[in-house]
Amino acid sequence: MTVEQKVKILSVITTRNEAGKHFLEIYDYDELKEREKEGLLEIHERIHSATGLKYSEEYNTVQLTQEGIDLVEVNC
Repeated sequence: MTVEQKVKILSVITTRNEAGKHFLEIYDYDELKEREKEGLLEIHERIHSATGLKYSEEYNTVQLTQEGIDLVEVNC
């Protein structure tokens, strides 16, 4: 993925967009996990404390890291 493609996603990604769509309905999970490994964003997956099971994906949230914010600011 090019820097331009990363910036395009990072500059607009939110947990839910203005139309109410969840970020995992819009973006590929594996690609986002790659951005997370690069330190550009964090995906928070809730885990039920009593059972240790993950909640369904609709409860996941996303947020940019400082590195992701910096990449967007430098390239916009």
